[in-house]
Amino acid sequence: MSSKAGLATLLKIMLAKLILLVLSPEIRPSEPFKQRIELSFGHIDYIGRSHPFNDTDYYAAEFGEPLWRYFVSFYTLVKAEDLADLKLCTCSIEKEMGMNPGKRRYNLDIGYLDPDKLVLASVKRGPFKLEIGSGIFADMLLSYATGHFNPLPWAFADFKDGRYEHDLIAIREKYKAQMRSNSLQNNQVQSSVIQKSPDSGKPSELTDRITT
Repeated sequence: MSSKAGLATLLKIMLAKLILLVLSPEIRPSEPFKQRIELSFGHIDYIGRSHPFNDTDYYAAEFGEPLWRYFVSFYTLVKAEDLADLKLCTCSIEKEMGMNPGKRRYNLDIGYLDPDKLVLASVKRGPFKLEIGSGIFADMLLSYATGHFNPLPWAFADFKDGRYEHDLIAIREKYKAQMRSNSLQNNQVQSSVIQKSPDSGKPSELTDRITT
């Protein structure tokens, strides 16, 4: 491969916004929790509204009730191929910050948002999930079109009623602003499991895709 062809390949790498969906008995994230996830994933740039999680009692025995769910986004931009390592990192954080052996305080669904979709990582196999290595699966739950996030048929119940729409639109706006700027050159990634964003400037084909 020529150097020009290699550079063209780098310019086409799609970077995505790193997001975290948090489930916890804490209605808002505590300072120790925020400090811990920032240590691994970089600066938090958005914390969404907390929503009651009462669509299922699946987690009640482990966490108790009531439970709350909210999105967090990070300034960090990642590649899709980072997702398996990111999920393994969240599994370690869940154990580290657990209340008792075998009981977690946080259920952390790491993922990414790009111009077209929202994808979360999962340790559970499913008919519409794609294996991405290390026993981790990628689960595309929402597509984006005509100004809205649209749930796919297999999405969780709380993704289907639009409760996260406001926050995801706000996060997407932050992502668009980053991609319009020169932050691809300056984005500092703090986690050892996330590779530094390529020094690729502002590919026009990428910025064109996220203007709507």
